Amino acid sequence: MIYIESLQNNKIKRLVHWIKKSSLRKKDQIFLVEGEREIQRAIKSGYHLNELFLDEENQKNINLPAEKAFFCSKEIFKKLVVRSGTVKALAVFRRPNRTLDNIQLPKKPVILILDGIEKPGNVGALMRTANAVSVDAVIFSSLKCDPLSPYSVRNSLGGIFNTPWFEANRIDVIKFVLESNLKCFLMDLNGADFNFEQNLNEAYAIVLGSEDYGISNEWSRIAAEKVKIPMDGIVDSLNVSVAGAIILYEFRRQRKNFGK
Repeated sequence: MIYIESLQNNKIKRLVHWIKKSSLRKKDQIFLVEGEREIQRAIKSGYHLNELFLDEENQKNINLPAEKAFFCSKEIFKKLVVRSGTVKALAVFRRPNRTLDNIQLPKKPVILILDGIEKPGNVGALMRTANAVSVDAVIFSSLKCDPLSPYSVRNSLGGIFNTPWFEANRIDVIKFVLESNLKCFLMDLNGADFNFEQNLNEAYAIVLGSEDYGISNEWSRIAAEKVKIPMDGIVDSLNVSVAGAIILYEFRRQRKNFGK
């Protein structure tokens, strides 16, 4: 058992840098996962565990690979996690490189495209829903945040690990949509109310844009239908993760019904 009680320990100093800088995590091809449940789900989904850091108080009560574990004093561990006090494990995983060249789809897929989203918490919430409804793929298109940040992983409840996801820039994603002959919904405040009676049993992509700026004008290159969730009150929009969940569950409802 290796015990760490100094903030000057090289492993701890490296962890602190990773926590503060998403660019450094990407450069070093790693991501961080907090919480025993989320770590177990990452391992079960085939992600490669590099290192594990545990709160010293949790030596006997955790079901994780002990051979890769380092035990930290309580004071040090508090400085390493977002959910201080409730989390007793922090893991470093190898970051996979998933491009559009790796994507494999069924005949009539449902693809969720997250384009330019800025908040990792929203990415995580959408990945949680995407996993719940079993979308065929999620594409991270020119995101303004790290989709594998601790905030995203936390909000996904680890669902991000069990959902096929891929990363690309917007131009390549638009090209992919065109070449794949996907019908496309662009979620847009200026779009028409989404028609819940239409037949969704075809190959579709659903594009959700930036929280502040919406869908990029570059998406005008494709023949897509701009839609929004019908709103009856004084507010004119929903959080992007809520709007995405409504659309995804309508796809799930119809696909389940058509399968009977």
